[in-house]
This record gives sequence, structure tokens and C-alpha cells, in this order.
Amino acid sequence: MLGDYAHRKQMQFSLRKLIVLTCILLFSTVIVAQSENDPLVVINHVDSPLKTLTKKQVVDIYMGRAIQLPTNERVLALDYEDSENLREAFYLQLIGMNTKRVNAYWSRLLFSGRALPPSRVVDLNSASELLTANLNAIAFTRKSDLPKGFKVLFEFENEKVN
Repeated sequence: MLGDYAHRKQMQFSLRKLIVLTCILLFSTVIVAQSENDPLVVINHVDSPLKTLTKKQVVDIYMGRAIQLPTNERVLALDYEDSENLREAFYLQLIGMNTKRVNAYWSRLLFSGRALPPSRVVDLNSASELLTANLNAIAFTRKSDLPKGFKVLFEFENEKVN
């Protein structure tokens, strides 16, 4: 009788794991499909002297390995607080890591004192204000959401998640 109970509990646990993994897979598929139709872009103000960034430069900036732009000016990288789908898609395409892993990465770096994470803003409107005030600031968004007065420095074109 006890063995039967343990078997049922094990089956329930396995079923829960299967459901969670299926949800994660579906969510990742939606993010990749959406990114193919509306690519992510790294942006800054049109008056900035910066013209383009490479993927390596974007990785280095957003992962704390670079604090200067190619123009030798200090960069202000902007990230979003509550836009989990946008953040998830950005970091998956940029470095192949979900936001939980990115947050853990930053926790380690903060604890060691080696780097500071990108500044967090509430939404694209807040990012736009900072991008306008600081010509060395960069942010990311969907190409279709690109506000007027801003330019694309880097676009994720047909890139697959690592």
C-alpha cells in the first residue's frame, strides 16, 4: 500500500516536471518566432556620433566587460525592469542565456565588485528620455517600436538562439 502511494507521488511529480518543461519550450518557441518577425535592435539617439556596434561590442557592454563605446566615451547601457519577454528575447539572442541566468551572472559580478549591471528603466519611454539626455546611452527594443529621433546601432538579423 505504501509503495502504491509513493508510486503515485512520483508520477505526479514527473507529470508536473513534464508540464513545466513543455511550458518553457513553448515560451522559448514563441520568443524565437516573434524575434524573426520583429527583430530586436540596439538603439541610441540620432545626434550621437556613434554609428554602429558589432554583436561582440553589444555583448561586452551588456555583460560588463566594456564600459566605453568605440568613441572612447563612457557608455550607459539601459535594461528594462518589467519587460520580461523583451529582456528574455534580448539575452537569449545576445548570449544564449535566459534572464534568470543573466541575473545570477550579475549577482556574482556585483558581489565580487568587478562590474555594475546595465541601468534599469521602467519602459521604452523612460529609456527614450535617458537616450535623449545622454548621447552615450544605448538601449534595446523591437524594431517596430523604434521611436522617432533614434537610430539602430545593431540589429539581430536571422540569428538563432545559441
